[in-house]
Amino acid sequence: EFHSPFIRQAMLYNDQEPYTTALIVPDFSAIRSHILHKHPHITPAEYPSRAVLLIQQAIAQFNQGGHHQHLFPKRWIPSTFALIADEFTEQNHMINSTMKMVRPRITQTYLHRIQYMYTPAGKDILNPPNLEVFNKMI
Repeated sequence: EFHSPFIRQAMLYNDQEPYTTALIVPDFSAIRSHILHKHPHITPAEYPSRAVLLIQQAIAQFNQGGHHQHLFPKRWIPSTFALIADEFTEQNHMINSTMKMVRPRITQTYLHRIQYMYTPAGKDILNPPNLEVFNKMI
């Protein structure tokens, strides 16, 4: 359970890196409903950044002062994230038959996105690959 209606799946990544990151599969329907309810006149150009910031706000709830601040150690809270459009499933071999994530497979598949998160451009959550996940959503 992610404690956020806006995140369907997430995999944290650190592997001795300077900070923790996350691969996140957003709940596109929940995000779209929320944004259109709060911002009924939003333009298609504004939507991607609003959606990415909504994910950031959900993660911020695990930081000091957030609603879920005591659930995880600070070192487990991602400093940045990469948004993934496709869910982790048994069909794409990202989930095994016991419904557990196949971390090596996910890491291998998204290694380019993981490496990008450890660059200055990739640490900025409003980076082009994250925004692209939400293009054409409204």
